Formats: sequence, C-alpha cells, structure tokens
Amino acid sequence: MALTPEQQEWHDYIVPLEYPTTPFLVTGAMGIQTWHAPAPPPPPERVIFEHPMPDGWTPPHRRQR
Repeated sequence: MALTPEQQEWHDYIVPLEYPTTPFLVTGAMGIQTWHAPAPPPPPERVIFEHPMPDGWTPPHRRQR
C-alpha cells in the first residue's frame, strides 16, 4: 500500500525521531553513559497510521517563517 504524499512527509519526519539512525548516548544510573546502537526501522508493511494528521499540520522544516 503506497503512502500518500502527506503520509510520506509525516513518515519521513516522524520515523527518524522514533528510530535514531546513528548511535546515541544514553545516561543511565549514576551518570554512566553508554552508546546505544540505532534501533532498526520497522518493516514498511508494519507502518500504520493510527491517527490522521491534525488539520493544517506541516513538519517544522516546511513551515513558513
């Protein structure tokens, strides 16, 4: 099932936030920092848009200043 342009834009913006593509530092107990590998992205067929995007929502990089 192909994504609409709006869904693709939402996907391109949201998925990288939820699934980091680079290793990232996590500060745990007692201030110990450990590197975490990036989480694998979900299989494309499992990407489900449960909620419609809010009316008028645009990703911040698309907003007019």
